[in-house]
Amino acid sequence: MLLAAPLLFFTATLAAPGAKPHDTLAAADAKAAAALTPPGTLRTPTIFFQGRNHRVDKLPEEVRPSVAETIGVWTSFAEEEDFSLALSDDQGILFLSEDKAQMKKRLELIHEAQGITETMLYGPDEAKTRMKLRSKGSVPEITGSRGPAELPPEAIPDHRGETITIFELKSRAHVRIVLAKLASQQEYIKSWLADAESQTGFTFETPLIGGWIETPEQEEFDPRSELINRTAQLLLLREFGSMPWWLRMGVAWNVEHEILDGLWCFPFRAEFIFTTEHTSWPNEVQNMFEDRDDYPVQAEEFIDWPLHTYDGKKGRVAFGMIRFLAEHHPDELPEVFEQIRVALLNGQVEVGGDGGWKRNVDFKLDAETQLQILIDATRDDLQTQATTYFRKKFRYKPR
Repeated sequence: MLLAAPLLFFTATLAAPGAKPHDTLAAADAKAAAALTPPGTLRTPTIFFQGRNHRVDKLPEEVRPSVAETIGVWTSFAEEEDFSLALSDDQGILFLSEDKAQMKKRLELIHEAQGITETMLYGPDEAKTRMKLRSKGSVPEITGSRGPAELPPEAIPDHRGETITIFELKSRAHVRIVLAKLASQQEYIKSWLADAESQTGFTFETPLIGGWIETPEQEEFDPRSELINRTAQLLLLREFGSMPWWLRMGVAWNVEHEILDGLWCFPFRAEFIFTTEHTSWPNEVQNMFEDRDDYPVQAEEFIDWPLHTYDGKKGRVAFGMIRFLAEHHPDELPEVFEQIRVALLNGQVEVGGDGGWKRNVDFKLDAETQLQILIDATRDDLQTQATTYFRKKFRYKPR
């Protein structure tokens, strides 16, 4: 079976060059909001937190001020559009949806995705500590400044401690309302609004917000995959900032596959999808490398993948490489993220002789440098061992 319509997504992480304001957006979105909200139907929204529903105007005392502020940003939207909210145990992820009956299950899914993602981001031991603290409504304290030390502190983005917001949306009008609100705070988001009517999702680094629209023309659509995938992406972005596309999607797809035993979320993909493909990626990676005994995986096969594009072959190899690293180098994988973060910042930030600085948003960390970071953090024969792992359909332990 094929999808009845193409799956399209968009993701934003950096300010888009040449973004222009859309003067008619405010009027259009006000009209859309009015059409969605019949007069006299406003209700105080509720938020599901630590096993109970609470009115948003009567939050529990343990909700941190910064989290309450984030909730406040979206309270009017939730009230006008009759959305409910849910907050993760550690208050790190805020979820909004019209489907009140699903809030508890969605929050359970967020917690599951968070646990798997954090194992990759921090290593197994640290992830277990965080999970214990999260179950008690706490989270490890963020201490110390971020490097590299040679750069001005103000040039180093640090999203740690921020609350992620994720939307489950039912209409394109809602997409436009959410994006218009974000665009009023972030100039670069305005450039994405022109295509809002044809897109089905978004994931932003600044602010840390993601969402998707559930469209009836999409067969085999699974909202769980959207939630898992975007949760994983946003957790990675919050901890390490802008990451290469192969890392973002490799992490997100591995979390999605771990929970659902398949993949349904394909950002920026525009072609039809066969039903069998959802669960076939391990087999397909094996087929890609079955005759590669003497020619191991190369950097350009998964790393050299432009942001905001879909490439099935590179996507499959990126999926396989992250799976190999997560299974056989879980303690080293956080160092890979950190070293790539530092290398990206060193390339992006240009410091002048007077101490002033500017950011080069067009800087790209080349594939060979990224591959060398992987090798230095893990093993000299990484490419050979990963290739054997692919050929064995992920059933191989390196010697």
